[in-house]
Amino acid sequence: MSEVTTTDKEVKIVVELPGVSKEQIRINAYDNKVEINSNDPKRKYHEVIDYHPKLISTS
Repeated sequence: MSEVTTTDKEVKIVVELPGVSKEQIRINAYDNKVEINSNDPKRKYHEVIDYHPKLISTS
């Protein structure tokens, strides 16, 4: 399960991976997406989460 929330200052992504230690989780962040992988042989996981942060006005 994953949940994405955005504000004008941050993007928060919460992913639940029960039974997987944090050492086995790899996260890659790109412009508008985050890729999450688990290398745990018992609980393989791969997800790409697209997000669209709110546009911030600089004026």
